[in-house]
Amino acid sequence: MLGAVWLLVAESLGWVSGSVADVWGLNTLLAGAACFGGGLVIAAATPFTRWVSGTRCVRCRRRIERGQTYCMDHLRETLNEYRDQKSVGYQPR
Repeated sequence: MLGAVWLLVAESLGWVSGSVADVWGLNTLLAGAACFGGGLVIAAATPFTRWVSGTRCVRCRRRIERGQTYCMDHLRETLNEYRDQKSVGYQPR
């Protein structure tokens, strides 16, 4: 949309011919409006798609409670791995 406005200003200042500004100004205005409308549709659909897909465990893709990252099995496994690393001392392989 900014490009369309620039073309209108450039035409009035004589930097661009009127025929070029008319053709390209309308095309850039329509492209900008289409992008703006698409952005609004995506922004409106995002909460719905999150609700449909639900929250899933990052390891096994099983459904989990909202705000969680792992299912209970993988949460226990991850905590046990963390405890093992802390007790033995982390030694990278």
